[in-house]
Amino acid sequence: MASKIILTLVLSLQSYASPHLLCKNSSLQQGFHWPADTDSLLDVPSSSAEDCATRCCEYIGCTHWVFTVSEPTTTPRCKAQEPCCWLKGGRSLFPSAKNVNDTIGVLPTEHNGNATLVASVWANASAAAGPALDPRFVSVGCETWEWLFDPAALRDPVLISAMKSFSPAVLRVGGISADQTLFTPLDIPKNAPWPPTPEGTNLLNTSTFDSLIEFCRITGISLIFDLNEMYGRWDDVTRPFNLTGSELLLKHARDTHALHPDGPLFAVELGNELTPRTLSVEAQVKDYVAFNAMMNSVFVDRSKGPKLFGPSTDSCTNMSAFLAGIPTQFDAFTYHSYPLSSYGKSLASALQDPSVLRSIANSTQECVSAAKNANMTYFLTETNSDAATFANAGQNLFVNGMWYIASLGIYALQGNPFHVRWKLWNPRVSYRPGALNQTFGFLDKTLRRAVPEFWIALLHKRLIGGSPALHAGANTTEILVYAHYAKATRHHRASPTKRHDVTATTANRSRTVYMLANPQLHAVNVSFIHGEFVREPLHNHASTPVFQSQTVMHSGMCREEYILSAQHNAASADACLNEEHCEN
Repeated sequence: MASKIILTLVLSLQSYASPHLLCKNSSLQQGFHWPADTDSLLDVPSSSAEDCATRCCEYIGCTHWVFTVSEPTTTPRCKAQEPCCWLKGGRSLFPSAKNVNDTIGVLPTEHNGNATLVASVWANASAAAGPALDPRFVSVGCETWEWLFDPAALRDPVLISAMKSFSPAVLRVGGISADQTLFTPLDIPKNAPWPPTPEGTNLLNTSTFDSLIEFCRITGISLIFDLNEMYGRWDDVTRPFNLTGSELLLKHARDTHALHPDGPLFAVELGNELTPRTLSVEAQVKDYVAFNAMMNSVFVDRSKGPKLFGPSTDSCTNMSAFLAGIPTQFDAFTYHSYPLSSYGKSLASALQDPSVLRSIANSTQECVSAAKNANMTYFLTETNSDAATFANAGQNLFVNGMWYIASLGIYALQGNPFHVRWKLWNPRVSYRPGALNQTFGFLDKTLRRAVPEFWIALLHKRLIGGSPALHAGANTTEILVYAHYAKATRHHRASPTKRHDVTATTANRSRTVYMLANPQLHAVNVSFIHGEFVREPLHNHASTPVFQSQTVMHSGMCREEYILSAQHNAASADACLNEEHCEN
């Protein structure tokens, strides 16, 4: 039975010669058309015959074209009575005829029978390069205080609908503020403002916690909840931490059926990025031993309690020592990654450098090695390109999608079951400004506009899901290629009569492309079309996103494409789907 393949590519084309130079010698005939040449690769709006020639040159497999100044009828992408460019493949052997409305052209490479290729990619479908991913691989996080001080956000219908479309996934609630939040079984009138106690610990009441559980139930999202490891010792870290709040929360979750499988809470973490800046590895090991003993008292049968993850570290130093000392009832090692934080205001430029993207997992390799040596499952539970990008250009723009695609591909190859992008939404309320992680959320503070990565995430879920990674490559170092077996869907299932199905995601200076295809793997080529993206706003579909593919013929075979592109260029904050739906 043939296997379906997903190809994920990250491309930067700055090193290639300008396609305008390659096409400047296109032969064209004004006032003619090819009446018998009825097959086309693609129709696109175009401003002139010269622009149509450029588009043909930029599109893999295009050898000749027809430009019409007034399209007689509406086509999939062109409007009636407006200019349209028809891209065509194969040899232009059809006889031409006069037509005052049209101009025809043949690329220079057609004269010697060689089409101009921008790039070719390959994938080895014979064996998986890694294990199957958890179906919740593409996941997201939320800073504790961003929900604690704005619980009404969880009742917003658009946020609920967006997260339903994101399921199955993990929502990790935690971050720096988790170690400054204490659960209380008293349903106090409201969450206490900063700072309610001498050590600056905010109180989480039962109704607010229950609203988080209900949000996860409604949306079908699994919950990882980060617990306070610093309560009782912010002023003296040599003291043992106070377990009271954590124990009360676990009992409340147990008694209200919030725990998996009856509820969404399937794992807890203890502390956030405390080693080595705040606690020593030895101190944190003692904390986990004490916490594990407390969990044994709350859950006589540990299988009925949540999983225990940790230590949510952003430093891989001495993690082997941590894993050697933890209790046997410890379920997964968790770590964080912000690989491009050192670039500051040069972030946008770094995001377009293939060599930078290729190295984004280097800083966490020691963490992965430590977990593997301890035969321990490892999860990436917090990541983005940079941890403080409100001040740095790039992370809320289309260009950050290049990091996202590369990160998803690299960490899938490493075998991470979860990839938790930080974070879900931008805060709608002010709290301790400047002290917390300042990454951009999938949704802005209005909860009505999504960054382009949200659509990348949803396409990844639709086309890849938890499918294993494969070995893949390209004919240039300017392209990073990641491959997966394709996710079986209602429309695309493995069949012994079909060739390999291929899905590609590409990111370059102007667009990201997902393609679902079925050419022979060695013949998979990636093409790029630049267009005028002024269509229906994507964010209008945020509550019920629908991804409609376009069908393209290449080398006599049908390829289904899902193209997510920047509206103008990589510095745009807007995204378009198949050049038809674009954010304003």
